[in-house]
Amino acid sequence: MGEDAFRVERLRADPAVAAMLERICDITTMGFAAVARVTDTQWIACQVVDRIEFGLKRARNSR
Repeated sequence: MGEDAFRVERLRADPAVAAMLERICDITTMGFAAVARVTDTQWIACQVVDRIEFGLKRARNSR
């Protein structure tokens, strides 16, 4: 597993990140929050809170 993949997996598995995103949605009254790994060619959603059914799923790799 490469360094980037290791970092993404750590974020995916961290319950504190999920709790932080939930709290951000609570405080801001926004229905969506995410943490993503972004490069110039792709982004990977590491953790997602999607209360508005935006459709973005955790671990999705987009280019």
